[in-house]
Amino acid sequence: MYRNEMCAQPLSKEPANFSKAKSCLDKALQLDNRHWPAVLTLTQILEEEGHYDVAVQKLQEYANGGPTGVRLHLRMAHLLSKMRSDDEAADHYAIVLRLDPNNRDALEGLDHLDFRNIIVKEEEEETEVTSRDIGVSPLNIDDDEPGWVPLNQFAVGERL
Repeated sequence: MYRNEMCAQPLSKEPANFSKAKSCLDKALQLDNRHWPAVLTLTQILEEEGHYDVAVQKLQEYANGGPTGVRLHLRMAHLLSKMRSDDEAADHYAIVLRLDPNNRDALEGLDHLDFRNIIVKEEEEETEVTSRDIGVSPLNIDDDEPGWVPLNQFAVGERL
């Protein structure tokens, strides 16, 4: 088993060798699906290939086999964040913080999720400003109306 994983390590560094590395890692995981270095290397390759969902599935299979730790939940949160599954990613970051309250990666990950959620909410709330929003009726603009001052009456830089 370890021979397969050891063969996969150098292969996992070059995208051209990813398929060979994945084959070695799959063989290693068939012998022991709880071998963390093989799971980690395999999920890194899958992430490089953009197969986040398969990487998450491999991590879930590992997690179903027994106790988990900080590194697994950080990997899971990172991948879920890339998949835009922010709520699930936040859950895994929270697990990490329960295990290690000062974990910098989890804190930064949560900050990133909050920042992304703020941007999304602002985009959803963003509306077009209309003349009604600023108190001007587009149908009844009259130079004689109180409060109406044509902008061309002021010199540049003069305050209203």
